[in-house]
Amino acid sequence: MQALIDLLDIKDLIPHGYCLSWSPVLLWLHVVSDLLITLAYYSIPFTIVYFIRQRKDMPYPWLGILFAGFIIACGTTHLLSAITIWIPLYWLDGLLKAFTAIISLVAAALMLWIVPQALTLPTAKQLQTEIDQRIIAQLAQQEAFDSLQKIASRVPGMVYQYRLHPDGSSCLPFTSEGIQDIFRISPEEVRKDASKVFTFLHPDDLEGVKASIQKSAQDLTLWRHEFRVKFDDGSVRWLFGNAIPEREADGATLWHGFITDVTERKLMEAKLDSVFNASVEGIITVDMSNNIVAANAAVETIFGYKPQELVGYGISNLIPLAHFNLLDTVQPSGQIQEIDGLHKNGSVVPLDLSIAEYSIDNAHYFTTIVRDVSLRKHQEQQDKEHLNQLAHVTRLGLMGEMASGIAHEVNQPLTAVTTYTQVSLNLIKAEKPDLEKLSEILYKTQQQALRAGRIIHRMREFVKSHATQRSIADINTLINNAAGLCVDELKEHSITLTFGLEEELPPVNVDQVQIEQVIINLIRNSIDALQNSPANQERRLSIQTELTSNNSIQVRIKDNGPGIDEGQQEKILMPFFTTKSEGMGMGLSISRSLIEAHEGYLHFNSKQGKGTTFYFTLPTRNKQ
Repeated sequence: MQALIDLLDIKDLIPHGYCLSWSPVLLWLHVVSDLLITLAYYSIPFTIVYFIRQRKDMPYPWLGILFAGFIIACGTTHLLSAITIWIPLYWLDGLLKAFTAIISLVAAALMLWIVPQALTLPTAKQLQTEIDQRIIAQLAQQEAFDSLQKIASRVPGMVYQYRLHPDGSSCLPFTSEGIQDIFRISPEEVRKDASKVFTFLHPDDLEGVKASIQKSAQDLTLWRHEFRVKFDDGSVRWLFGNAIPEREADGATLWHGFITDVTERKLMEAKLDSVFNASVEGIITVDMSNNIVAANAAVETIFGYKPQELVGYGISNLIPLAHFNLLDTVQPSGQIQEIDGLHKNGSVVPLDLSIAEYSIDNAHYFTTIVRDVSLRKHQEQQDKEHLNQLAHVTRLGLMGEMASGIAHEVNQPLTAVTTYTQVSLNLIKAEKPDLEKLSEILYKTQQQALRAGRIIHRMREFVKSHATQRSIADINTLINNAAGLCVDELKEHSITLTFGLEEELPPVNVDQVQIEQVIINLIRNSIDALQNSPANQERRLSIQTELTSNNSIQVRIKDNGPGIDEGQQEKILMPFFTTKSEGMGMGLSISRSLIEAHEGYLHFNSKQGKGTTFYFTLPTRNKQ
């Protein structure tokens, strides 16, 4: 208490008003100014505290509190300055100033430390720029999503992404609108939780679907599965799913794939199976290794084996012909061979046999149709009379739709390899083989085999989004190579091919396989158009090259076919649009993409009744 009394002791001090000579004007100038400053200083901390309470995300809030205390201390010093005009509280005033000085030094030091950090914070303009960029990115993302939805809507069935989390939960982050046809639900219903999809699975197929998903997730192998869904109205549909998995950073597995409704196909298969097993002829499907992959019920009557026993058996166990090979046995459609089969009990069974060849998913199979003609043979031996010709056996032709364009592209060099190989065999069988000619044919065979390998390699690299491998080439040579692979089709449809190739053109730096595929595709399109021309009309196809004024090479492929309908011309280069009943609508779109990837462009002119000309350009090596 005494210290406080000493602190406030004013007996030996005089008020500050003496220094101002008690001049009213001067005295009140100081008093009013100090009080107004005090009032202003006291109001500022309240504003700072209010701002901090409202903006809880403000960085360094404690600095605001410290600054508010500093402002209050400064305001109090001005208040004491006004009081000391009449009351000499100089000790209290001095101590308060000392306290204010300490707070000031601390605040100044902290400001020196904080200002460099505060300068790293984004400005309002930077924040607005970032917000604008995010809005643009979101709009671009939404536009891409809308485009993907539009493309996906053109694909039959449902395109989707399926994510399986480590805890066993799952969702469908993306699905096309086709999910409404497949599962009768909307994409929003399964975007965060896919459990609703599983409620539609047929009870007999549910565990199988789950097991297949788990196996695909564990091994990261392709998921392919056929299953049924059952809806509340009792209807049942067959679905086929195909998806590629990938592992995500958090351990989840994400599949990209599609699901299509195959109910009609399954119903057709059921009908075919009933016909297959009801047939009195034995029907045996064999792979390229001459191993049996399927057989119908009639084979048990003919050979004594149950169909299940024959799966995996070699066909030679039933038809033990010397050096039996289906590739050499295939006969033209409708022709029947008479052969001897071998029964399970060792007896010989006379058979009529016909063979049909087909492909599914780029795998070749042969279906052999056999009929036991033992009774006919016995009757022929007894009566030596000719029996009526056996009823015609309908050739079972199964043409599997190729899963991708690669089978179509590889078929050309493989056909050439087969042709050159046959020519080589003919030359070898000659009394005096022409070794020079044989060497030339074998070289061509090698080149076509290498070309097939390059096509497969380039297709694989394209899927991986790797850069194309280009080399220097002569465009006229590429045209001759491509046209040579289409000679048989041109002859088959009586099409006259002419060339107008400018000589000594500059070389081009291209992926030779891709450019050859573009040329082949355009030639084949012209062939397809010309084969529908009237029989009495001359069918002409020409290929021309020339150097343009901007030092690019232009290739023109022209036919005198019926031309393209005006309503179709705007869509002919769009993906998935086709004028063919069995076309995929991707050939011209892919061709244009390949040409544009080579910094060229592809377009066409067409007039109904006059024909169509496709043009594409490629920059020369000098231009590049």
